[in-house]
Parts: sequence; C-alpha cells; structure tokens
Amino acid sequence: ALGPDFRMNTVFKFYYQVWLLLGIVSGPALVWIAGRLRGVARLGWRASLAITPSASASAESADAAAPALALAGAGSVPSASLAAEESGASADDAESETADDDGAAEVWVWDGAVANDWRGRAGWRGLARVGAALWTLALLALLLAAAIYPTLVVAARTQNLSLSRSLDGTAYMSQDIQNMGDAQAIAWLNAHVTGDPVIVEAAQYNEYTHLGRVSAFTGLPTIIGWGGHEEQWRYNWLAKPGRANVLGERLNAVKLIYTNTNDSFVLSLLRSYDVRYVYVGAAERQTYGGQLNQFAAYLTIVYQQAGVTIYEVPDSQAG
Repeated sequence: ALGPDFRMNTVFKFYYQVWLLLGIVSGPALVWIAGRLRGVARLGWRASLAITPSASASAESADAAAPALALAGAGSVPSASLAAEESGASADDAESETADDDGAAEVWVWDGAVANDWRGRAGWRGLARVGAALWTLALLALLLAAAIYPTLVVAARTQNLSLSRSLDGTAYMSQDIQNMGDAQAIAWLNAHVTGDPVIVEAAQYNEYTHLGRVSAFTGLPTIIGWGGHEEQWRYNWLAKPGRANVLGERLNAVKLIYTNTNDSFVLSLLRSYDVRYVYVGAAERQTYGGQLNQFAAYLTIVYQQAGVTIYEVPDSQAG
C-alpha cells in the first residue's frame, strides 16, 4: 500500500539543518530587532516633546501676545527643544539662547498650520510607538512559549540535571538500572574484539528502548535491532517474495536463544545465524526473566564483570 517510493522521516531530516541555521542567525537578529525598537521609541519620544506646550504660557496667551515662530522652510523645527536635538545641543542650551538681554525668556509658539502638521506627525509616531510596544510584547510571548519545550525536555531527559553530563554517549549507563555494567562491557568489546563477528542481545519490535545498545556502541552486527526501524529501512527488501516474515522469525530466534532450555537446539540456532558472542546484561534478564546462566554449560565465558557476562560460541568444527 505504501509503494516502492515510501520513505520515513523525510521531513525531520530537512528541518534539523533548518533549526541549526535559525539558531545561528537568531542571536544577531535579536540584536538588530532590539536596536530598531530603541530607534522607534526614540522617535516617538521626540515627537511627544515637540507638541508639549510651554509651561510659562497658556495656549490662549501664546496665540494673543507671543511672536510667531519664524520658519525658514516647511521642514523647520517648531520648538526650541526639538531644534536643540536636531543640532546636537541640549534642551537647556536651546532655552538659554531664547532669553533676551534683560534675562526675560521669550515664549515660542506655533504657527497654526505648522502646529497641526507636527501634531499629525507626532500622532503617527506615537501610534508607531504603541505598535512597536505591542509587537515587542508579542515577540516576548512567543519567545517564552518557545522556551517551554527546551526547558521541560532538559529537565525530563536529565532528571532535573541529576544525570551525568558528558560527551561520552555511554555515560548515562552508570546511573541507569537497565544498563548497569554495560559501559564497561562495551568498552571491553571495543578493545578486544576485531572484525565484525555477530553478537546477540535482547531484542523487541518496539523502538526507542534500551535494547540494541551493544550493537549500536560497538558497531558489531546483531540478529535484529529495533524491529520497527528494521521494517522502515528495509521496506523494499522485505516486500520481495519469501521475506515478509523475516523480522518475526529473527525476533523469535532471539527469544528462543535466551529462553529455550535445549542446549543443542540453542547452539544450532546460534550457528545458523553465525553468532560469535552472546551478551547477557540487565536488559536481557529484565526482558526474558531469570538469571540466564544456562549458557555456561556449553559456551565459553570471555567477560564477566559488574553484572554482565559475555559468552563466546565455540567454533562449529571444534564443537
């Protein structure tokens, strides 16, 4: 039904790279956004200063008595404080320049048309400030929402940062009850086993379990790994005639190796799959039950430490 072109997990193979690229640019992007927001806020503040009336005169007295502001052109600045900001001087300097020789401050007022024009501009700038503030709040809300997952997943995967933090992929095994002793046994296999002999370990159809760890960390082939992933990656191969039940047969074979009490039958099964090593650890005992020490009667112990025993299958000609 899925067809020969069926593929699994295509989407996340692309967005892994996308997330890395977004993570790289997010830092500079946030700095740029913060700078833009400060610029918008500064413009809005200047606009609000431009329409602030003088504290020394009311609007009526200013229209009646004070001289009109002389404008050099349409773009002239209609207030002393705004003119000071444009020229780089402070507002205090601008106000001191408006005082006459007697020390009496001259009241600056707006020309009516210019006042309306600047009030309109200030209104738009004030609206821009409000929009920028709302956009900033929305951005912060999105960032906080996005931070929920990484925060919770780190706590869940590390048991609130109580697990070992290391670049060693096997470091977690020392604190995991299903992997007690596995790290040392895997290190021994990597140091003492050459080539690619087959090793058998506990197996189930389910993915994302503790099983399959020996083959994964040593690179040694095994009878079957995660059944679901085996089916996904070997879909076209399994679809060929006579192969539909291969995964089920291999899962059953692994179960029989660990549970069958007939020594000759188990030995012949091991040799049919070219198995060189049988691994017995905490995960095998939990999966199949018992102590699983029956292999000592017809297999050779090559490793035994920290609750893990590795048996070697004797050569068929010698057996």
